[in-house]
Amino acid sequence: MTQEEVLQIVIAALEKTNIAYMLTGAIAVNYYGRPRLTHDVDIIVNIERKHIQSIVDTFHQEFYISPEGIEDAIRHRTAFNIIHNETGLKIDFWMLTDEEYD
Repeated sequence: MTQEEVLQIVIAALEKTNIAYMLTGAIAVNYYGRPRLTHDVDIIVNIERKHIQSIVDTFHQEFYISPEGIEDAIRHRTAFNIIHNETGLKIDFWMLTDEEYD
């Protein structure tokens, strides 16, 4: 399975759970024409505690996911990750903040 295929699974899951997201990092840079090797995917998400169970339910079969990690990221407005079981690809989810450039 390719990085693009894993990303398609993640995006479909976010859309299924109605979670607003933005691709960022190397994936976004590659899209705008400056290829760069990357071993993870960065996504900014706007989630709340009420989303935790649906996120876990959506991803747990194909990804390693920690509900406690999500809770901590929401509380501190930081990040959590999921890891695709088959490929080892890491997806970093960064919490949307009130910062000017988020």
